[in-house]
Amino acid sequence: MRFGKNPAIWHVWSLKNIALVATGGFFGTLARALFDLLEQNLPLDWLVVPWSTAIVNVLGAFLLGFIAGRAARARERRISSVFDKYYLLFGTGFMGSFTTFSSFALAMSNSAQGPSLSAIVEGGAIIALGLAAATSGLLCGQIGLSWLIRVRD
Repeated sequence: MRFGKNPAIWHVWSLKNIALVATGGFFGTLARALFDLLEQNLPLDWLVVPWSTAIVNVLGAFLLGFIAGRAARARERRISSVFDKYYLLFGTGFMGSFTTFSSFALAMSNSAQGPSLSAIVEGGAIIALGLAAATSGLLCGQIGLSWLIRVRD
């Protein structure tokens, strides 16, 4: 089957969906740039990884988990078409440009001329925090958090 004959592919790559991802990516990039600018003005030289990279990755893991949890809940309630658009905008677009594994990996590799204990401990802590944040975000998204965040079901 040729690419052009598959309607499911064209649905995913519609101009509207591309615009949602691009818009989310634009605002995610701006938010990331603000964190990096703040980090330049308030550096913590004793850290191996810039604190802005650590915060955006852990915060982004929580938020992406939350968005994925809300999307899963929407699918259960059969209202997923609206959340599919939100996921493209916030999950793929915003979070895709806001978080960055490549900056984290580069900071870890540039931290010393060879692996240091502090780099290994700090990197492991950031990964563990990211996993915990993603898991808690997913759980929060699935249960709703109506008492904390007013998101319509």
